Amino acid sequence: MKGAMKMSLDNALENLQATAERYKDSDLNEAQTDAAFIRPFIAALGYDHNDVFEVVPQYSTAFGDTKKYRVDYAIVLGDLPAILIEVKKQGHPLSDRPDQLAFYMNSTEARFGIYTNGLVYKFFSDLDEDKKMDVRPFMEINLADADEMSVRALSRFTKDSFNVDRAVETAGTLKYTRGMRQVLAQQYESPDEDFVQWLGKRVYDGVFNKRVKDHFTPMVRNAFRSFVTDRANMALQSAMKKDIDGSDVPEVEADEESTSEENDRGIITTAEEIEGWMIVKSIIGTTLMASLNPSRIEYKDFKGFFTVLLDGKPRQEICRFFFNSSNKKIRVFDCEGNQVMHPIDSLDGIYRFADEIKGRAQFLLQQDMS
Repeated sequence: MKGAMKMSLDNALENLQATAERYKDSDLNEAQTDAAFIRPFIAALGYDHNDVFEVVPQYSTAFGDTKKYRVDYAIVLGDLPAILIEVKKQGHPLSDRPDQLAFYMNSTEARFGIYTNGLVYKFFSDLDEDKKMDVRPFMEINLADADEMSVRALSRFTKDSFNVDRAVETAGTLKYTRGMRQVLAQQYESPDEDFVQWLGKRVYDGVFNKRVKDHFTPMVRNAFRSFVTDRANMALQSAMKKDIDGSDVPEVEADEESTSEENDRGIITTAEEIEGWMIVKSIIGTTLMASLNPSRIEYKDFKGFFTVLLDGKPRQEICRFFFNSSNKKIRVFDCEGNQVMHPIDSLDGIYRFADEIKGRAQFLLQQDMS
């Protein structure tokens, strides 16, 4: 039964993604957003939006003895509000701190709140302080980037599975894991003084003064990056054989530098190419973690070069590696699609072009969502 529920949720999210694609160039108002996205989303979770006692529109929240405010939707279970939903129109930027939703949650028994514009869904709870909505969401789902992990987490909030205690436990795990990943991403990009000192003191027995800290900072950054890359490379070893055999490899059209014959014969994907791909993924992930799932950064190996792409699409190249000789090179694409070739001495040289790589990925993501 759980498998059937999950499949139903998968299909419902796919339908919502199709709706998002259909209306991506439309300027929907709040009522249209409600009809196109919110009610189908509520239905995807298994709640009956036609039952006004289960899904209550314009739910009234009392404040003090006189004032009453209304939230767009309340999902009511056992006569008490369980999930509150505040809706903005499609495309409306969602603020970092939805004060209105916080007021609603603080005024009711609800432990969960959803803040959405139909495309992005931010989930809040009161994990840090009872009866006070957290500043940061514990989960964020973007329809343009929903993945298997999102579906698994979302399944906790379906009608068939919802249990307040288990949902709170899941929310805590998601929130703090997400927060730790963001901290690690920040340290990966630019380690702060505390992190440098914490790690440096574990290998250096002398006085850790400013001169030593300045000396250790680039070493900490490089050590962290090398460690992550090495671990990722180890995890990819079993996957490499599958890719070399030609299974589960992203499709990409050959251009003037490759032919269909080259696509079929004589291609060897090397560990260096996989490691370079992982470096590019990590560079992009540190900046676009919230809006771009790293699994969308794919690759395709040709006889003469190795290309990194968004969603495996040939017109969405981010960069190319030329690692088949001792003179390694990387070709980076800019926002106009122009190509600039750079020689690199080692894989660490890829980091010199991090800004260009992140800029290209951001441009492609914006193009994909427009």
